[in-house]
Amino acid sequence: MKIAVDIKAQLTESKFRGAGYYTKNLFEALENYDRDNSYARWDSSKKLTKNFDLLIIPYFFPFNISLPIKKKIKTIVVIHDLIPLKFPDKFPAGLRGSLIWQLQRYLLKKVDAIITDSHVSQNDIINIVKVSSDKVFVVYPTVSTKFVPLTNNSHLKKIKDKYGLTDEFILYVGDCNWNKNIPSLIRACQKLNINLVLVGKVFTERRIDLNHPWNKSLKEVNKLTKNNKLVKKTGFVEEDDLMAIYNLASLYVQPSYYEGFGLSMVEAMKCGCPVLSSEGGSLKEIGGQDLLYFDPDNVDELTNKIKQVYFNPNLKKRLRTAGFLRAKQYAALNLVNNLKNVYRQII
Repeated sequence: MKIAVDIKAQLTESKFRGAGYYTKNLFEALENYDRDNSYARWDSSKKLTKNFDLLIIPYFFPFNISLPIKKKIKTIVVIHDLIPLKFPDKFPAGLRGSLIWQLQRYLLKKVDAIITDSHVSQNDIINIVKVSSDKVFVVYPTVSTKFVPLTNNSHLKKIKDKYGLTDEFILYVGDCNWNKNIPSLIRACQKLNINLVLVGKVFTERRIDLNHPWNKSLKEVNKLTKNNKLVKKTGFVEEDDLMAIYNLASLYVQPSYYEGFGLSMVEAMKCGCPVLSSEGGSLKEIGGQDLLYFDPDNVDELTNKIKQVYFNPNLKKRLRTAGFLRAKQYAALNLVNNLKNVYRQII
Protein backbone atom coordinates (compact mmCIF):
# COMPACT_ATOMS: atom_id res chain seq x y z
CA MET A 1 0.00 0.00 0.00
CA LYS A 2 0.91 3.62 -0.45
CA ILE A 3 0.42 5.38 2.88
CA ALA A 4 0.53 9.10 3.64
CA VAL A 5 1.55 10.28 7.10
CA ASP A 6 0.48 13.75 8.21
CA ILE A 7 3.59 15.54 9.54
CA LYS A 8 1.74 18.68 10.69
CA ALA A 9 2.94 18.18 14.28
CA GLN A 10 6.55 18.55 13.09
CA LEU A 11 5.85 21.82 11.29
CA THR A 12 4.38 23.75 14.22
CA GLU A 13 5.24 24.43 17.86
CA SER A 14 4.15 20.84 18.53
CA LYS A 15 7.56 19.70 17.25
CA PHE A 16 8.91 20.61 20.70
CA ARG A 17 6.25 18.52 22.43
CA GLY A 18 5.22 14.86 22.58
CA ALA A 19 3.13 14.95 19.38
CA GLY A 20 6.08 16.14 17.32
CA TYR A 21 8.44 13.51 18.72
CA TYR A 22 5.80 10.82 18.26
CA THR A 23 5.38 11.73 14.58
CA LYS A 24 9.13 11.72 13.96
CA ASN A 25 9.63 8.39 15.74
CA LEU A 26 6.61 6.84 14.00
CA PHE A 27 7.79 7.74 10.51
CA GLU A 28 11.33 6.54 11.19
CA ALA A 29 10.01 3.22 12.53
CA LEU A 30 7.75 2.68 9.52
CA GLU A 31 10.52 3.51 7.04
CA ASN A 32 13.02 1.22 8.77
CA TYR A 33 10.86 -1.82 9.54
CA ASP A 34 7.89 -2.00 7.16
CA ARG A 35 9.02 -3.62 3.91
CA ASP A 36 5.46 -4.29 2.70
CA ASN A 37 4.24 -0.71 2.35
CA SER A 38 5.59 2.64 1.18
CA TYR A 39 5.24 5.86 3.17
CA ALA A 40 5.25 9.53 2.27
CA ARG A 41 5.27 12.62 4.43
CA TRP A 42 2.22 14.80 3.84
CA ASP A 43 1.65 18.37 4.96
CA SER A 44 -2.05 18.62 5.74
CA SER A 45 -2.09 22.26 4.62
CA LYS A 46 -1.80 20.89 1.07
CA LYS A 47 -4.19 18.79 -0.97
CA LEU A 48 -3.84 15.02 -0.61
CA THR A 49 -3.45 13.29 -3.94
CA LYS A 50 -5.63 10.32 -4.79
CA ASN A 51 -2.84 7.80 -5.32
CA PHE A 52 -2.67 6.88 -1.62
CA ASP A 53 -4.44 3.86 -0.13
CA LEU A 54 -4.34 5.00 3.49
CA LEU A 55 -3.86 8.16 5.54
CA ILE A 56 -2.37 8.23 9.05
CA ILE A 57 -2.98 11.35 11.14
CA PRO A 58 -0.63 10.96 14.15
CA TYR A 59 -1.91 13.97 16.07
CA PHE A 60 -5.28 14.88 17.53
CA PHE A 61 -6.36 17.80 19.68
CA PRO A 62 -10.04 18.12 20.59
CA PHE A 63 -10.25 21.92 20.44
CA ASN A 64 -8.50 22.48 17.08
CA ILE A 65 -9.71 21.08 13.78
CA SER A 66 -7.20 18.33 13.02
CA LEU A 67 -9.32 15.92 10.93
CA PRO A 68 -10.30 16.22 7.25
CA ILE A 69 -13.89 17.39 6.81
CA LYS A 70 -14.29 15.13 3.77
CA LYS A 71 -12.69 11.71 4.12
CA LYS A 72 -11.59 10.46 0.70
CA ILE A 73 -9.50 7.42 1.66
CA LYS A 74 -9.15 4.99 4.56
CA THR A 75 -7.99 6.99 7.58
CA ILE A 76 -6.31 6.14 10.89
CA VAL A 77 -6.16 8.77 13.62
CA VAL A 78 -3.80 8.64 16.60
CA ILE A 79 -5.24 10.02 19.84
CA HIS A 80 -2.58 10.07 22.53
CA ASP A 81 -5.02 11.02 25.26
CA LEU A 82 -8.16 13.05 25.97
CA ILE A 83 -6.91 14.66 29.19
CA PRO A 84 -8.47 18.10 28.47
CA LEU A 85 -11.87 16.42 28.14
CA LYS A 86 -11.40 14.13 31.13
CA PHE A 87 -10.52 17.08 33.36
CA PRO A 88 -12.59 19.96 31.92
CA ASP A 89 -12.29 22.07 35.07
CA LYS A 90 -8.50 22.16 34.60
CA PHE A 91 -8.65 22.69 30.83
CA PRO A 92 -11.66 24.94 30.07
CA ALA A 93 -12.53 24.75 26.38
CA GLY A 94 -14.47 27.98 25.99
CA LEU A 95 -17.33 28.36 23.52
CA ARG A 96 -15.20 28.07 20.38
CA GLY A 97 -13.33 25.03 21.70
CA SER A 98 -16.57 23.31 22.71
CA LEU A 99 -18.06 23.81 19.25
CA ILE A 100 -14.92 22.52 17.56
CA TRP A 101 -14.94 19.46 19.81
CA GLN A 102 -18.47 18.59 18.69
CA LEU A 103 -17.30 18.70 15.08
CA GLN A 104 -14.15 16.72 15.87
CA ARG A 105 -16.20 14.13 17.72
CA TYR A 106 -18.49 13.72 14.70
CA LEU A 107 -15.51 13.37 12.35
CA LEU A 108 -13.86 10.80 14.63
CA LYS A 109 -16.82 8.49 14.13
CA LYS A 110 -16.17 8.58 10.38
CA VAL A 111 -12.54 7.43 10.51
CA ASP A 112 -11.71 3.77 9.98
CA ALA A 113 -9.59 3.26 13.08
CA ILE A 114 -8.33 5.12 16.13
CA ILE A 115 -4.93 4.25 17.56
CA THR A 116 -3.94 5.20 21.07
CA ASP A 117 -0.93 4.81 23.36
CA SER A 118 -2.34 2.77 26.27
CA HIS A 119 -5.32 0.80 27.51
CA VAL A 120 -6.12 3.66 29.88
CA SER A 121 -6.44 6.06 26.94
CA GLN A 122 -8.38 3.43 25.00
CA ASN A 123 -11.02 3.32 27.74
CA ASP A 124 -11.15 7.13 27.91
CA ILE A 125 -11.69 7.39 24.16
CA ILE A 126 -14.46 4.80 24.14
CA ASN A 127 -16.24 6.48 27.05
CA ILE A 128 -15.81 10.11 25.98
CA VAL A 129 -16.18 9.85 22.20
CA LYS A 130 -18.85 7.15 22.47
CA VAL A 131 -17.21 5.16 19.70
CA SER A 132 -17.32 1.38 19.25
CA SER A 133 -14.59 -0.47 21.17
CA ASP A 134 -13.65 -2.54 18.09
CA LYS A 135 -12.56 0.68 16.38
CA VAL A 136 -9.97 1.72 18.99
CA PHE A 137 -6.60 -0.08 19.00
CA VAL A 138 -3.72 0.16 21.46
CA VAL A 139 -0.36 0.49 19.70
CA TYR A 140 2.41 1.42 22.10
CA PRO A 141 4.70 4.20 20.79
CA THR A 142 8.43 3.94 20.39
CA VAL A 143 11.20 6.38 21.22
CA SER A 144 14.28 7.43 19.31
CA THR A 145 17.08 4.90 18.93
CA LYS A 146 19.44 7.65 20.13
CA PHE A 147 18.48 6.96 23.75
CA VAL A 148 21.02 4.44 25.04
CA PRO A 149 23.33 4.05 28.06
CA LEU A 150 26.60 5.98 27.62
CA THR A 151 30.05 5.06 28.89
CA ASN A 152 32.02 7.94 27.34
CA ASN A 153 32.86 9.88 30.49
CA SER A 154 34.55 12.74 28.64
CA HIS A 155 31.40 13.35 26.58
CA LEU A 156 29.21 13.19 29.67
CA LYS A 157 31.44 15.73 31.41
CA LYS A 158 31.22 18.00 28.37
CA ILE A 159 27.41 17.97 28.53
CA LYS A 160 27.44 18.39 32.29
CA ASP A 161 29.60 21.49 31.96
CA LYS A 162 27.59 22.82 29.01
CA TYR A 163 24.39 22.93 31.06
CA GLY A 164 25.98 23.65 34.44
CA LEU A 165 24.69 20.44 36.02
CA THR A 166 25.63 19.24 39.49
CA ASP A 167 27.10 15.80 40.23
CA GLU A 168 23.76 14.53 41.54
CA PHE A 169 20.31 15.69 40.46
CA ILE A 170 16.73 14.64 39.83
CA LEU A 171 15.46 15.05 36.28
CA TYR A 172 12.11 15.85 34.71
CA VAL A 173 11.58 16.26 30.96
CA GLY A 174 8.39 17.51 29.35
CA ASP A 175 5.61 20.06 29.52
CA CYS A 176 4.12 21.96 32.46
CA ASN A 177 0.35 21.54 32.16
CA TRP A 178 -1.73 20.88 35.28
CA ASN A 179 -1.61 17.11 34.79
CA LYS A 180 2.21 17.11 34.93
CA ASN A 181 2.14 18.04 38.65
CA ILE A 182 5.50 19.85 38.58
CA PRO A 183 4.85 22.07 41.63
CA SER A 184 4.64 18.95 43.80
CA LEU A 185 7.99 17.72 42.46
CA ILE A 186 9.62 21.07 43.21
CA ARG A 187 8.26 21.09 46.76
CA ALA A 188 9.48 17.53 47.37
CA CYS A 189 13.00 18.38 46.17
CA GLN A 190 13.02 21.52 48.34
CA LYS A 191 12.13 19.48 51.41
CA LEU A 192 15.04 17.13 50.71
CA ASN A 193 17.47 19.86 49.55
CA ILE A 194 18.06 17.96 46.30
CA ASN A 195 18.92 19.55 42.95
CA LEU A 196 16.22 19.37 40.27
CA VAL A 197 16.68 19.85 36.52
CA LEU A 198 13.62 20.75 34.44
CA VAL A 199 14.05 20.19 30.70
CA GLY A 200 11.48 21.58 28.29
CA LYS A 201 10.91 24.60 26.07
CA VAL A 202 7.98 25.75 28.19
CA PHE A 203 10.17 26.37 31.26
CA THR A 204 12.14 29.18 29.59
CA GLU A 205 9.62 30.43 27.02
CA ARG A 206 8.81 34.09 27.60
CA ARG A 207 5.95 34.47 25.10
CA ILE A 208 3.43 32.54 27.16
CA ASP A 209 0.27 34.11 28.56
CA LEU A 210 0.56 33.18 32.22
CA ASN A 211 -2.95 34.46 32.87
CA HIS A 212 -4.46 31.79 30.63
CA PRO A 213 -6.16 29.16 32.84
CA TRP A 214 -4.22 26.36 31.14
CA ASN A 215 -0.95 27.96 32.32
CA LYS A 216 -1.83 28.19 35.99
CA SER A 217 0.61 25.42 36.86
CA LEU A 218 3.45 27.08 34.93
CA LYS A 219 2.76 30.35 36.75
CA GLU A 220 3.08 28.49 40.06
CA VAL A 221 6.29 26.81 38.91
CA ASN A 222 7.79 30.19 38.02
CA LYS A 223 7.03 31.47 41.52
CA LEU A 224 8.48 28.37 43.18
CA THR A 225 11.69 28.49 41.11
CA LYS A 226 12.37 32.23 41.33
CA ASN A 227 15.72 32.66 43.11
CA ASN A 228 15.67 28.92 43.86
CA LYS A 229 19.23 27.67 43.47
CA LEU A 230 18.14 24.03 43.69
CA VAL A 231 16.23 24.18 40.39
CA LYS A 232 17.80 24.53 36.94
CA LYS A 233 15.60 25.12 33.89
CA THR A 234 17.45 24.26 30.69
CA GLY A 235 14.77 25.07 28.13
CA PHE A 236 14.63 22.98 24.95
CA VAL A 237 17.44 20.42 24.60
CA GLU A 238 18.38 18.59 21.39
CA GLU A 239 18.11 14.79 21.49
CA ASP A 240 21.86 14.12 21.49
CA ASP A 241 22.37 16.30 24.57
CA LEU A 242 19.18 15.04 26.20
CA MET A 243 20.42 11.46 25.97
CA ALA A 244 23.52 12.47 27.91
CA ILE A 245 21.45 14.32 30.54
CA TYR A 246 19.36 11.17 31.10
CA ASN A 247 22.62 9.29 31.61
CA LEU A 248 23.91 11.91 34.06
CA ALA A 249 20.74 12.05 36.17
CA SER A 250 20.63 10.29 39.53
CA LEU A 251 16.89 9.70 39.19
CA TYR A 252 14.12 10.50 36.72
CA VAL A 253 10.76 11.38 38.31
CA GLN A 254 7.41 11.39 36.49
CA PRO A 255 5.05 13.10 38.99
CA SER A 256 1.95 13.38 36.75
CA TYR A 257 -1.62 13.33 37.99
CA TYR A 258 -2.55 11.69 34.68
CA GLU A 259 -0.82 10.54 31.49
CA GLY A 260 -1.87 8.73 28.34
CA PHE A 261 1.62 7.27 27.94
CA GLY A 262 4.93 8.58 29.34
CA LEU A 263 7.39 9.22 26.51
CA SER A 264 10.10 10.84 28.63
CA MET A 265 9.85 8.07 31.21
CA VAL A 266 10.57 5.46 28.51
CA GLU A 267 13.46 7.55 27.15
CA ALA A 268 14.96 7.61 30.65
CA MET A 269 14.52 3.85 31.04
CA LYS A 270 16.22 3.24 27.68
CA CYS A 271 19.21 5.26 28.88
CA GLY A 272 19.48 3.18 32.05
CA CYS A 273 18.34 6.00 34.31
CA PRO A 274 16.41 4.80 37.39
CA VAL A 275 12.77 5.94 37.25
CA LEU A 276 10.30 6.83 39.97
CA SER A 277 6.75 7.37 38.75
CA SER A 278 3.32 8.32 39.97
CA GLU A 279 0.36 5.99 39.50
CA GLY A 280 -1.39 8.63 37.36
CA GLY A 281 -3.35 7.40 34.35
CA SER A 282 -1.39 4.89 32.27
CA LEU A 283 2.00 5.27 33.98
CA LYS A 284 1.79 2.02 35.93
CA GLU A 285 0.75 0.23 32.74
CA ILE A 286 3.73 1.68 30.88
CA GLY A 287 6.34 1.29 33.61
CA GLY A 288 5.45 -2.25 34.61
CA GLN A 289 5.20 -3.88 38.02
CA ASP A 290 8.91 -3.67 38.88
CA LEU A 291 9.14 0.13 39.10
CA LEU A 292 8.38 2.12 42.24
CA TYR A 293 5.22 4.28 42.29
CA PHE A 294 3.57 6.94 44.44
CA ASP A 295 0.23 8.70 44.80
CA PRO A 296 0.52 12.02 42.87
CA ASP A 297 -1.94 13.68 45.27
CA ASN A 298 0.33 13.00 48.23
CA VAL A 299 3.42 15.26 48.31
CA ASP A 300 4.68 13.61 51.50
CA GLU A 301 4.61 10.19 49.84
CA LEU A 302 6.41 11.61 46.80
CA THR A 303 9.05 13.13 49.10
CA ASN A 304 9.55 9.87 50.98
CA LYS A 305 9.80 7.81 47.80
CA ILE A 306 12.40 10.18 46.35
CA LYS A 307 14.38 9.93 49.58
CA GLN A 308 14.02 6.14 49.55
CA VAL A 309 15.49 5.84 46.04
CA TYR A 310 17.89 8.79 45.82
CA PHE A 311 20.00 7.74 48.79
CA ASN A 312 19.89 3.97 48.13
CA PRO A 313 22.42 2.77 45.48
CA ASN A 314 21.06 -0.80 45.51
CA LEU A 315 17.49 0.32 44.89
CA LYS A 316 18.63 2.66 42.11
CA LYS A 317 20.45 -0.25 40.51
CA ARG A 318 17.35 -2.44 40.70
CA LEU A 319 15.14 0.25 39.18
CA ARG A 320 17.73 0.90 36.48
CA THR A 321 17.72 -2.77 35.46
CA ALA A 322 13.93 -3.12 35.65
CA GLY A 323 13.33 0.01 33.58
CA PHE A 324 15.90 -0.91 30.95
CA LEU A 325 14.27 -4.31 30.42
CA ARG A 326 10.77 -2.82 30.38
CA ALA A 327 11.74 -0.24 27.73
CA LYS A 328 12.48 -3.05 25.26
CA GLN A 329 8.72 -3.60 24.93
CA TYR A 330 8.51 -0.23 23.17
CA ALA A 331 10.83 -1.19 20.34
CA ALA A 332 10.13 0.24 16.88
CA LEU A 333 9.59 -3.22 15.39
CA ASN A 334 6.80 -3.92 17.88
CA LEU A 335 5.07 -0.68 16.91
CA VAL A 336 5.27 -1.52 13.21
CA ASN A 337 3.96 -5.07 13.61
CA ASN A 338 1.04 -3.88 15.75
CA LEU A 339 0.21 -1.11 13.31
CA LYS A 340 0.25 -3.55 10.38
CA ASN A 341 -2.27 -5.65 12.26
CA VAL A 342 -4.55 -2.62 12.31
CA TYR A 343 -4.10 -2.21 8.55
CA ARG A 344 -5.21 -5.79 7.98
CA GLN A 345 -8.37 -5.26 9.98
CA ILE A 346 -9.53 -2.13 8.17
CA ILE A 347 -8.38 -2.68 4.56
